[in-house]
Amino acid sequence: MSYALEIRRETDGKVVELPGGHNIFGPNVKIGAPETRAQLSITVNYSEIYVMLPAFGGAVCGTYKPGINVLNGVPLEWAIKTLSNAICNINVIWPGCFYDPDADYWEPTPGNAKHALENFLEICHRVVAAYPEEWNRYDKNANFKGFVVKVEY
Repeated sequence: MSYALEIRRETDGKVVELPGGHNIFGPNVKIGAPETRAQLSITVNYSEIYVMLPAFGGAVCGTYKPGINVLNGVPLEWAIKTLSNAICNINVIWPGCFYDPDADYWEPTPGNAKHALENFLEICHRVVAAYPEEWNRYDKNANFKGFVVKVEY
């Protein structure tokens, strides 16, 4: 089982297409044609790590721990900041966690969890680069019309 993270247009709910695509895929790099949709699948095995991260609304000693679901429905700008903070949280909670991903993608290690966040953050940055005028747009009435993150389980 996994979380499906997608970047969608707020106006129509469609997943953003990346010109040229990307080859970032959960446990593996896709062979063949690149994926054009701004999306990534992350295993639920990392949930126990994500619920501990303050950036994801968790606290090491707290009881409210939404984990990666905190990204659901948020503007891309906020998601980028939150993902960056979550990656930093992993480095602080697990000192010296500059781990490479484990050879076993499914293993719930801080290195694997961090690598998955870095992968989705890379997709976010590619969307910003591909749509500099559109990703963080507001209409004349200050209503948000840019891109949002959707998380589905």
